[in-house]
Amino acid sequence: MPTTAPATQPTTSPATLYRLSAVAGFLCALILLINAGRRGGVIANSDLTHVIAPLGEVFGLVVISGLYFRQRGRGGRLGLVGYAMNFVGMAGLIGAEFILNLIFPALPAAQVTALLAGPTGAVFKVASLLFLVGAALFAAALWRVALLPRPAVLLYALGCVPIGLRGVLPALTLPIGLAGVSAALVWLSVELLREK
Repeated sequence: MPTTAPATQPTTSPATLYRLSAVAGFLCALILLINAGRRGGVIANSDLTHVIAPLGEVFGLVVISGLYFRQRGRGGRLGLVGYAMNFVGMAGLIGAEFILNLIFPALPAAQVTALLAGPTGAVFKVASLLFLVGAALFAAALWRVALLPRPAVLLYALGCVPIGLRGVLPALTLPIGLAGVSAALVWLSVELLREK
């Protein structure tokens, strides 16, 4: 009876995953710059800028996954915990951005204030805190492993502070943080493109 060789599944190389993550990083950086310009009053608010605003975090999930994959063998528990918290916090920020950009503009100001004073505001704060702590831990793991440029890692961590604390810090700091994270992601994405 003739035997047939088992079918092999095509595999995705690490270089392909890094390229995909890098493209997501560039797209995330572009959207974050648009958001920074909008928050800083340089770019006008429009339906388009509101619609694309949450996509920054969507692409951000892909790029941080690529960065984690790049250092996962050396990152240890700190890398895993930092990545997981950063991922969950960023996923929470996606929801917050959808609400802030696509729902709140259609509501009366009093209703928005009431929602922010209740569970909606509490969930926003938890997501921001998870994102901030996760970004700090993830950056600490990337710093320790030192496979990616440390200045870019530091810029990412510092840029995440005004994003995570946007309800506490002056409004002017948010565009600066967004621009800093954008620059860091471009730098880190270029490094991912160099990976084989």
